[in-house]
Order: sequence, then structure tokens, then C-alpha cells
Amino acid sequence: MVTVTLNGRKNVLSLVIAPEVVNPADVEMLQDLVLAALTDAQAKVDEQLKGEADGLAGSLGGGFPFGAI
Repeated sequence: MVTVTLNGRKNVLSLVIAPEVVNPADVEMLQDLVLAALTDAQAKVDEQLKGEADGLAGSLGGGFPFGAI
């Protein structure tokens, strides 16, 4: 019903609202749908970035020793 597209910096690139969910008598429902779509999109960006970071860390062969000089 509501689709949000974000980039990797969580900037909103597009927001699409299906016409059938636009009801002037129930603005709160539309607001809830938009917030839910934003939250879902942000979680998906976080998940993808975490997966990419985990893959990168694994390719470094054990990472870096913190605290060692």
C-alpha cells in the first residue's frame, strides 16, 4: 500500500502511496502506513549494509588486532 525507497545513507528516494489507501476521513491510518514503510525500508538498508560489512570483514582474514601497536 505504501512503498518507500531509500539509498544506503537512508535518504528517501521515492514514496509511492496506493490511491485506495488515501481516505481523507482516516489520515491517521495513512500516517501509520507511511511510518511502517519507512521503518521497514530502514531495517532493510541496515540488514544489507550489515551483510556487506560482514562479508568484507571475513575477506580480511581475521580482522585487525585492536589495542596492539
